[in-house]
Amino acid sequence: MERRIGSHHGQRGSKAVRLLARVVWVLCAFVVARVVAATVTTVGFLSARWTDPGTIAAAHETIGWMIGLSAVLILGYALVPAMLVIAIAEGFGVRSVIAYAVAGGAGALLLYCGAGFGPDASAHPFLTHEGEVIAAAGIAGGLAYWALAGRRAGAWRPHRAPLPVPAPDRPGPAA
Repeated sequence: MERRIGSHHGQRGSKAVRLLARVVWVLCAFVVARVVAATVTTVGFLSARWTDPGTIAAAHETIGWMIGLSAVLILGYALVPAMLVIAIAEGFGVRSVIAYAVAGGAGALLLYCGAGFGPDASAHPFLTHEGEVIAAAGIAGGLAYWALAGRRAGAWRPHRAPLPVPAPDRPGPAA
C-alpha cells in the first residue's frame, strides 16, 4: 500500500507536533519573562535604598538569590491569570507589542493589589514607588514574553483562506 505525501493522517500528526512545540515554547517564554520581571522588581525595590556603590558589589550573590526567589513567587502568583491571557492571545492571534506590555503592566498591578501586597483600595497603587516598580516589572515581563513567543501568537494554526465577500446586490435598470 502506497502512502501519499500530505495525507490526512500526516497533516493531523504535524498539527499536533506544531501545537505541542508551541506549548513548550510558550511555557519557556513565560518562565524567562518572569525572570525578567523578577529582575526589574528586585533592582527597582533595592535601587531606591542603595546609596553606597560598594554595597552593590558586595551584595552581588544575594541579589542573584533575591531574583531567583522573586521569579518563583511571581511565577506562582501569575501562572493561572497569565496562562488565561496567553491562551486568549494565542486563540485570537494577538501579536501587538502594546497589547502584551499593557496586559503585563495591568496584570501585575492587579495581582499586586489583589494579593494584599498593595495599598488599600482607596489609594491609587500606581502613584506609589512600589506600584511603579510592579507596573514596570509587568511591562518588562510582557515585552520579554512578546519578544520570545507573543509576536508569533497563533502561528501554530494552519492558515485558512479568507471567506469570499459576496457581491452587493445591485438594482436592475429602472423600467
